[in-house]
Amino acid sequence: MLIALGKAKMLLGLLPLVATLGGSPQRILEIRVSQETSPGAGNFDSNILGYVSALNTDGTAAEFYMYGDAGPNYGNSVPKITANTSHLFFVNGSDGLALFVVHNTSNRAEASNGGSAETQFDLSGGTAHILLSDDAGEATENEDGTTFTGSHGWASENTDGMVIGSLPVGFTIIGQFTSPPSGLDSGWEVISSDSSTIPLHLVPGQRVRLDVHLGVDVRQGH
Repeated sequence: MLIALGKAKMLLGLLPLVATLGGSPQRILEIRVSQETSPGAGNFDSNILGYVSALNTDGTAAEFYMYGDAGPNYGNSVPKITANTSHLFFVNGSDGLALFVVHNTSNRAEASNGGSAETQFDLSGGTAHILLSDDAGEATENEDGTTFTGSHGWASENTDGMVIGSLPVGFTIIGQFTSPPSGLDSGWEVISSDSSTIPLHLVPGQRVRLDVHLGVDVRQGH
């Protein structure tokens, strides 16, 4: 597929690329979700669970989180997030593609007793940063911009989480819970832009891989 974007020709992976066509972001490609069968197994290629696509926004990824709109929480109404669940999803913003990690839900009539979670996400293929930490100081990155850790604790009607971006072309992210969480009895899932979900095994050390796969040529017109 050839898309007019500029003079340079780049080889892209299977990535939810944003092209500004008529002022609106356009989702083009998707992200592969795999999970090893047990902690340390590393057999991601034989355990591909499916593909997800990113949500789109004209604003930045951090703005999409709407932190503060519903208190110190994830304030957006999309995608739908549920109590006692840890959520992963991607957002294409004006500043690029970002991974969202959101634990629990906020200010909704769903039963939750609060909880805590220790997570780690390792990025290869480039670097990124913590674009937003819910709450401040609970998400950190290493000096290389390749390892992101969350040490979160939330009350019953609150969320915790982080936004990692902007992600490089051809990225791979390996994510895991590094210790047993509390308050996430409903599990762990990846959400796609069409609201479909891919359930994950929430076992400490059992890693999920989120990556781009096939290639596409992108070039600019004259």
